[in-house]
Amino acid sequence: GADRIVDAVGAHFIYGGSLIVVDFGSATTFNAVTADGTFLGGAICAGVKTASESLVNTAAKLPRFELIPPKDAIARS
Repeated sequence: GADRIVDAVGAHFIYGGSLIVVDFGSATTFNAVTADGTFLGGAICAGVKTASESLVNTAAKLPRFELIPPKDAIARS
């Protein structure tokens, strides 16, 4: 929807160049933008919570776990 376009336009405005924008929400979206700002398209996948719940419900040996947001989004090691 419109949120994917806004993500792409905003990322291109801030960072410029060719890029892939990833948005982790109810769904996880991946969107590609060219260096000149053309929206190429992308993919919509299950969100992190939905995907993890599905794994727990279908993988017999995978125990339930809690998703805890990391303190920092970018790893340093």
